[in-house]
Amino acid sequence: MLDMATVGLSGDEVRAILAQYALGELVGFTVLPLDAYNAPYYRVKTTSGHYFLKRYKAFTEHVDRGLDLIALLRRRSYPAIEVMLSRSGAPHVGHRGAEVALFEYLELPEGDWALPPRRAFTLGEALGRLHALAQGFLLPDAFLSHGELLRRLRSIPAARWHTAEMRETLAYVANAFPALGVPADQPRGACHVEFGLEHVRFAGDAVLRVIDWDLVGADHLLYDLGTTLSEGVHTAGVDFAAVAAIVRGYDAQRPLTEWERAHLYEAACFGACKYLIWEHDSQWAETHGVSPDSFKKVDTLRALGKAAFDAGCVAAAGAA
Repeated sequence: MLDMATVGLSGDEVRAILAQYALGELVGFTVLPLDAYNAPYYRVKTTSGHYFLKRYKAFTEHVDRGLDLIALLRRRSYPAIEVMLSRSGAPHVGHRGAEVALFEYLELPEGDWALPPRRAFTLGEALGRLHALAQGFLLPDAFLSHGELLRRLRSIPAARWHTAEMRETLAYVANAFPALGVPADQPRGACHVEFGLEHVRFAGDAVLRVIDWDLVGADHLLYDLGTTLSEGVHTAGVDFAAVAAIVRGYDAQRPLTEWERAHLYEAACFGACKYLIWEHDSQWAETHGVSPDSFKKVDTLRALGKAAFDAGCVAAAGAA
């Protein structure tokens, strides 16, 4: 059977999609040369403006609820990328066996990996605000949960390209990762899952847009914060000014519990280990490879240890 989600759209098909919206008449459209795992992307020009069209190859429950979450957050003035609502008020429509969503079209700045303290603060603030605004929003459990990552970790095969140092790092992760689980009594809620510098775009130090909501799910909120904290971990050490600023910004929007506050090192370790495990997925590894930096970031935290990490955070918070 022909997979309609992978077939290029014609002008008539784009018009049929637009007929389900009140966004004007089609003027023209182009395929965007983006490396997308779950959709071909189009730039659509209508008589009312420009839009970003995403035609999903796999429309999962996470994608579905992620679009609903974007719509909710936009109503609450959160800087998520705007999803356009159809004439019936839905954030996506069906077309020839595939689901389609239209978003605002912005010339977003490229991902910027600079994280000075002020920007780090607003990054943490944006995550904390997301968690606070989405409290009570129903989502399926996050797919990339601690349990799923542990399963993937145990299935990572030995590879010829693994150096002795890489094998040692993976052995450390295999030993340490099970203990990074968050207790059941700690706060859960809507998690972005990939809330980092690749998916948060800035205008100066202000958050301009948060993009890519396809993996959202319900999980312990500390896992989401740990993913963001790992942006302050580098191959040459930890940027404690950035880490402390992320925590300070986050805490201002969604106050941490005492247990969470005492386990920021474990949260950062979760974030660093998460990406190392994720990159070993066979499809990802074949397409992109595994970054040596992913190993080194884990090694940075491993060499530092909890006591030194916690002391560094305290010192940086005191100096702010």
